[in-house]
Amino acid sequence: MVAGMEYGTCFSFNFNWIVTMIIWLVAVTSCFLLTAISAECPRDRSRIVRNIFIEDVLPILAEFQVTASESCPLSADRDMYAEQEQRKFMESSSKWTCNFCGKSFYDERSLDNHFENRHPKNILTGPRATCPADFCDIFRCDVISGAHRAGYWEVALCRDADLIHTHHRCEDLLRNCLPSNIPHATRDLILARFEKAICGYLTCDMFWEIPENRVSNPVGTAIYIVLFILLSFGLLIYYYAAYSHFYTEDSLLEHEQKSRLRRDEHSAFHNSAPQGQEIRQRFT
Repeated sequence: MVAGMEYGTCFSFNFNWIVTMIIWLVAVTSCFLLTAISAECPRDRSRIVRNIFIEDVLPILAEFQVTASESCPLSADRDMYAEQEQRKFMESSSKWTCNFCGKSFYDERSLDNHFENRHPKNILTGPRATCPADFCDIFRCDVISGAHRAGYWEVALCRDADLIHTHHRCEDLLRNCLPSNIPHATRDLILARFEKAICGYLTCDMFWEIPENRVSNPVGTAIYIVLFILLSFGLLIYYYAAYSHFYTEDSLLEHEQKSRLRRDEHSAFHNSAPQGQEIRQRFT
């Protein structure tokens, strides 16, 4: 009987240990797979595509009172990072907060790493999940971000025939974002706007052009430059004045004179102060 109890206890212990190990292995494997998926789908490039879709494509649809179809690969329902992106809160350029847990970070990249490590379950997976970065060739991520600028030979050797396939993919992608129940006339108008806003840049003449709404504001840049120059000039004057006050020959001479005067006063005080013998004589 005792042997049977010991066997049952041992079996129960082994079973619980096996279950614990299986759960641990599943958790580690899931985390590893999600990390691998994130590495294959760069967040920074996905962000460029997502921003263009939100800022350039969706307003055109809204203008015609149309919403993106469920089959649109760039809709929030299919974007693998959409839920995490919606949980970002930027209080300032140096404070980004995770609205899942409330932790704050100095930059967006650190918050992205936090999402990878602490909230991997909020990355959409499965057959419907899409990686926006997969469409970077259509949305010209490197050009828009400034990571790649036109070289002489790239412009000289460009052939429109090489961009035709990408242009067709662009048209198919955006056409797939239109609901099937809209009138043909409306569909044609929307597609014409998509051509002008997105697909029309996929030619040799336009490929390296940046849309006006994505060009940095030259006035704002000029203001920052002027403020930087004024601040630098002010600091230069401040340090020059401080140096002149403390380290020039006149200031050192004045400092020496004041030090000598204090020493003379100190010496005179001690010389004039009555000594112990003199004090006793005064009171005898």
